Amino acid sequence: MIRNKKILTGLDHSQYEHPFDQKALKALKATPGLSMVGNFIAKHMIEKVYTVQYTGSNLKVTKDNYPKIYEYLQYACEILDMKKVPDLYIQWGYDINACTVGAENPIIILNSGLIDLCDDDEIMFVIGHECGHVKSNHMLYHMMGK
Repeated sequence: MIRNKKILTGLDHSQYEHPFDQKALKALKATPGLSMVGNFIAKHMIEKVYTVQYTGSNLKVTKDNYPKIYEYLQYACEILDMKKVPDLYIQWGYDINACTVGAENPIIILNSGLIDLCDDDEIMFVIGHECGHVKSNHMLYHMMGK
């Protein structure tokens, strides 16, 4: 259930990232040309593969088909002061798991086992966690590492 709404206006991802994470991201960003090459590869290759894989085989969450989960997504993005709400898909699977892929147009994927076995607060937590990855742009560096 959505309770007291506290918006973190102006939240910068550096305010919640672990110092080791910040250090690793700073080192990657400081590597000459890496960000440019990584962005190009992610946008024109890896992200397209992930987009086809996840959007073609899974159920997109909308306000019409999963209104509660869609509300959680909007709420998490509002709390984290995210201007763009990423697409969210449900993937069939027994696992209680979620992930986020894509750098320019991130997609959040929740396994159906998570929806079936977790309560509303746990689902909201997982969506918020994945939105934190989007805000920190972790997917670009994760995709580059694959």
